Amino acid sequence: MTDTKKIVFLLPVLCLLFIIQKSGFLVVSGVNPNLLLIFFVFVVFLGVRLRFLVMLIFLFLTLTFFWLPFWFLPNLILAIIAATAYFSKIYLTGNKFGDFLTVIFAGTVIFYLAQALFTKRIFAGLIFEEVVYNLLLGFVLWFFLNFLIERLEKIRF
Repeated sequence: MTDTKKIVFLLPVLCLLFIIQKSGFLVVSGVNPNLLLIFFVFVVFLGVRLRFLVMLIFLFLTLTFFWLPFWFLPNLILAIIAATAYFSKIYLTGNKFGDFLTVIFAGTVIFYLAQALFTKRIFAGLIFEEVVYNLLLGFVLWFFLNFLIERLEKIRF
């Protein structure tokens, strides 16, 4: 899949997941899944080049900074986790799906630890529930987005 097709596909998906996450549409028992973390980890395991990932993260952080500055720090933490996942994926098992779920697990825990470090608030009670919720939604999104990408590869433009 070319970079143009990836951009045409991934930018609307990113915007949709951002809106769903920030609206609280999927909140269950006070736990809001981190759809952006799942998205960026998916992009890393999609096999994109570093230049594409940096461009996507830069665009996302720029838009967040100007339109929703309150969410800039959590989104910066997500960007750092995505960049770390990109460089550390060569040290994982090589099974994309298993590594994807492993990085979601570790990314959720690291996200909460980093937020606690920067905001001086600890959300210990929600970490386990959000890890489980993120893993379940990651499972679903992995297969759904891969299905859409397979269909997109057949379209010529």
